[in-house]
Amino acid sequence: MKNSILRDRKFVERHPETIKVGDIVQLMPGSTVPADGILVRGKDVLVDEKKLLCKGGFKNVTEEAEKQVQRVKERLNIDD
Repeated sequence: MKNSILRDRKFVERHPETIKVGDIVQLMPGSTVPADGILVRGKDVLVDEKKLLCKGGFKNVTEEAEKQVQRVKERLNIDD
């Protein structure tokens, strides 16, 4: 299955193996992303939490993660 990844200001279909640190991936129903990430924006999102659990359980959102979300929102011109 391919993912929509933002490259050169537009979303393009790419294989999951091409995802790099800092990429913005557009999720659609049934999407899977073989990477850690931060959900920036969503509507009516349902998640299978079993797939999100890491060995040590859920991690708290850190100040650095909040800064990363803000940088992504700025890149995409998303207002809160």
